[in-house]
Amino acid sequence: MPDRRRKSRLAFDNVGLKPLIRKARLVLLDPLHSNPRLPWAQAINDAQSRLQPLQPIHVQVDVAGLSRALRLVWMSDLHAGPTTGDVIIEQAARAAAAFEPHVLLLGGDYVYYDAHAVERLRPLVRRCAGSLATLAIYGNHDCYAKRTPVMSVLVEEGAVELCNASRVIEGLHVAAVDDYAFGEPDGAAALRDVPADAPLLFMTHNPDAIVELGTRRAALSLAGHTHGGHVCLPNGRPLLMPTQLGYLAGRYETRWGPLVVSRGVGSIDVPFRTFARPDVLLVELRPLR
Repeated sequence: MPDRRRKSRLAFDNVGLKPLIRKARLVLLDPLHSNPRLPWAQAINDAQSRLQPLQPIHVQVDVAGLSRALRLVWMSDLHAGPTTGDVIIEQAARAAAAFEPHVLLLGGDYVYYDAHAVERLRPLVRRCAGSLATLAIYGNHDCYAKRTPVMSVLVEEGAVELCNASRVIEGLHVAAVDDYAFGEPDGAAALRDVPADAPLLFMTHNPDAIVELGTRRAALSLAGHTHGGHVCLPNGRPLLMPTQLGYLAGRYETRWGPLVVSRGVGSIDVPFRTFARPDVLLVELRPLR
């Protein structure tokens, strides 16, 4: 499968700058990294969350070969840490639990930088657990932190780690790759056990990793990572484009099938968002008649 992921506009992957970029963020934002909770920052985040609550987004997709209808919740970028308050996490948990999902899909970036902050998410994972399965993938911030302790907490609460692998749930093949920038994504490994004609759901933290599908098409791909730009102008244009392929937020029709990108839940670097409202995806997969 051709490797198309190393085409950053800054080409930092090709010249070995990833460790330097990571260290620069750690140094510049050290006050945030060293504080798992900042009361003033979380108060700002809580205030915004009350004024502009999280948006549950309903997604419906008809899937050929699916034997039964399935309800899925996609929840990404929770970012438990100093700039994410408790209000937005509670709103996400309430929306997800009310949907009564068959499958809870956790889309990565569970923390900011402190791995211990994932402890704040234990109640959410228990409360929103899928009746059939809870699956969790890695995001770039989980790689910045110690990813094994982060995932271990989720697994203790019933989640199943899915990394360059697939799992079958009621005839639906769910495949996922490692984080696109700081992990070791392997689409071939993720799809190895998925028959060509099987109904396929593809999970990736970074929407650019949809290229890991290669020549395959998924009934639906789900991604996060972008925060919808996090800090955007009133027209929705982000100050910094967090995707090379332009998949910022919402639904896209791609050569690999439909892709839906969530704006995620939490906040990083600053405890607020502008014109990039947090969301949780409530997905209904229906058998194609």
